[in-house]
Formats: sequence, C-alpha cells, structure tokens
Amino acid sequence: ANEEAADKAAEAQAKINEKFAEAEKDFRRKLEDIDIETERKRLDIAIEFAQKREDAARDNVQKLEDIQRGYRQDVDDAATDLDRKEEDIARKFGQQRIDLEKENRQKRVDIEKNYRETIQDIQSQFLADTEDAERARDAISFLRALRERDKKVQEAGTTRQREIDEQRVTNQLKLDELRVAQQRELEEARIANERKLEDLRLNLERQIEAQNTAYQRQLDDLVINEQRKNEELTKARERDIEDAQRAYDRKLEDLRASLEAE
Repeated sequence: ANEEAADKAAEAQAKINEKFAEAEKDFRRKLEDIDIETERKRLDIAIEFAQKREDAARDNVQKLEDIQRGYRQDVDDAATDLDRKEEDIARKFGQQRIDLEKENRQKRVDIEKNYRETIQDIQSQFLADTEDAERARDAISFLRALRERDKKVQEAGTTRQREIDEQRVTNQLKLDELRVAQQRELEEARIANERKLEDLRLNLERQIEAQNTAYQRQLDDLVINEQRKNEELTKARERDIEDAQRAYDRKLEDLRASLEAE
C-alpha cells in the first residue's frame, strides 16, 4: 500500500512538474514572440523612414532643379530684355539721326533759297540803279553800280558759304551728341543688366541655401521621429514582457494552489 501511495504521489508530482515545465515553455515562447514581433516592427520602422529619406532626397533634388531652372529662365529673360532695350535705343537714335539729317537738308534748302533771293534782290537793285545811268550814258554811275553789285554778290556768296560751314559743324556736333547719348544709354542698360544678373545670382544662392537648410531640417526631424518610434516600440516591448511575466506568475500561483488543494 505504501508503495502504491508513493507511486501515486510520484505520478502526481510528475504531472505537476510537467505543468510547471509547460507553463515555463509557454512563457519562453511568449517572450520569443514578443522579441520577434518587436524586431519585425523595428524593421518596418527602418523601412518606413528609409522610404521617407528617399522621398525627401528626391523632393530636394526636384526643388533644387526647379530653382536652377527658374534661375536660367530669369537669366534668359534678362538677356532678352537687354536685347530689346538695345534695339529700342538703336531705333530711337536712328530715328533721331534721320530727323536731324532731314532738318539739315531743309536748312541747306533755306540757305540756298536765301542766297537766291539775295542775289535776285541785288540784281533787281542793280537794274534799277543802272537804268538811269544807261539812259544818261553815264558810264561812271554804271561802273559804280556794277562794282556795288559785284561787292554785294561776293558778300552774299561769303555769307552763304559761312552758313553752309556753320550748319555742317552744327550738324556734326549734333551727330556726335547723339552718338554719345546713345552710347551712354547703351552703357546704362548693360550696367543695369549686369546688376540684375548679380541680383539673380545672389537670389539663387539664397534659394539654394534655404532649400539645403530646409532639407537638413527635414532629415533631422526624420531622425528624431524614427528614434521616438523606436523608443515607443522598446517601451511597448517592455510592457508586453511585464504583462507576460505577470501572466506567468499567476499561472505558477494557480498551479501551486492546485497542488496544495490536492
């Protein structure tokens, strides 16, 4: 009887031991599952933020290309504006030269007209002065009138030539002034264009710097967010382990209570 009782006790103990071992096995398996799930989620986080960094890098490249494209377009527009300005200046001063030449020709016509009218007046006066002398056969008066006429004709010719020379000089001075003014306006337009190009270059540098700063800030934020997610995952793992430990401890207590009841 004692031997039978001992066998039953041993059998009961074996069953209890088996249940304890099974409980421990379940606990170990639970811990492994927690670690496996944690590492899977950690890998998911790594993939997620790797994708975000790739997207950020691609977006940064696109924005930098847009900035460069905008800069090149602005430079092309500046060149077009300069070409148009130079054409406008050339057209304006070309018209002014045409107007000046027209004015010069008209003044030459006026000079020749005045000369002709002067000669005609001299001739009319000569005819009037010599008419009486011819009737009176006054050779002295005739010669005096002739000499007066020749003198006036010579003076008129001198005046004509002086006016022509003065007009030529005046016209040349005005042409020179036009050339200087045109060159000055062209130089001002080119300086303004160079200033604009310099402003564009400085603005390009500022835009690139701002974009690089924004990109670096985005990368820094991704690092912080990834680290935060991993920390949250670590805390979740620790909570799951604590929950598993509590469940395991309750299981052991239940098994001991069952053993004591028997």
